[in-house]
Amino acid sequence: MKYVVWPEEKRGRSKPAEESSVSQDELFIRKLVDATLLSGQLFVHLSHESDDQSGEFIYVTSFNPEEVETYGNAIESAVKSSSVGFSRIEYLLWDGTAFQTPDRLFPAPTFKRDIAAYLLNHYLVFSSLTYEILFSIYDPTHDRVLLFLKEADSDEQ
Repeated sequence: MKYVVWPEEKRGRSKPAEESSVSQDELFIRKLVDATLLSGQLFVHLSHESDDQSGEFIYVTSFNPEEVETYGNAIESAVKSSSVGFSRIEYLLWDGTAFQTPDRLFPAPTFKRDIAAYLLNHYLVFSSLTYEILFSIYDPTHDRVLLFLKEADSDEQ
């Protein structure tokens, strides 16, 4: 599977930003997230395709915080300050001004298929509280997903 940086000024495929062989479960995750960290730089997904001769492609462009309504700068800041843990998923909860690691425990799925199932949802319910998924990022270097959430009943933006 290949990540291709999509230059707006060109038509057609450009040189892959990253190319790797991944399992089907990991491919699901990589296609379901909103963005990916490649060599420490955040890229947002534009599209993806499956080519029966050339393989899998994910088209990306550099992350621009202004293009992610309300939360773009906070997402960028959280990614820069994120510490690497041992979980395959890191939850970051909106507190009205920034994304923080939640005080309460959230589920820690160990299988990639379970993480992919989370990514198919717009909302997650943990301990009777509903959370809206605002944004998701895959970090292939640390094989983890960063999941940006806010309490669904919260009016804070």
